[in-house]
Amino acid sequence: MMERSLAVTCPDISTHLAGTKKVQQELARPGVLERFFPGEPDVVDQNRATFAGLYTPDMGPEGDKTVSMALAKPDQFVLKPQREGGGKRTLALYFFLQWVH
Repeated sequence: MMERSLAVTCPDISTHLAGTKKVQQELARPGVLERFFPGEPDVVDQNRATFAGLYTPDMGPEGDKTVSMALAKPDQFVLKPQREGGGKRTLALYFFLQWVH
């Protein structure tokens, strides 16, 4: 339903969206995987065990918490752009967060 074009796409829109950080972040929220695997707590646990932490730097309480965690332990965080397929990574995370914060 998302795609109207008959053109061959690679990846299809569903696969592309599933690979975005924002969708991955939503899937990592408590209760979301349970909707897709009702009554299968082992499957949920197996999937959740493969997740890396995804935290928003957006303005607001959740973003403030992320910035505080990253400032406290910058060696445990990687700042990646939303662009998929690589892109430049900001190595100076600590200084970037100081500037944003």
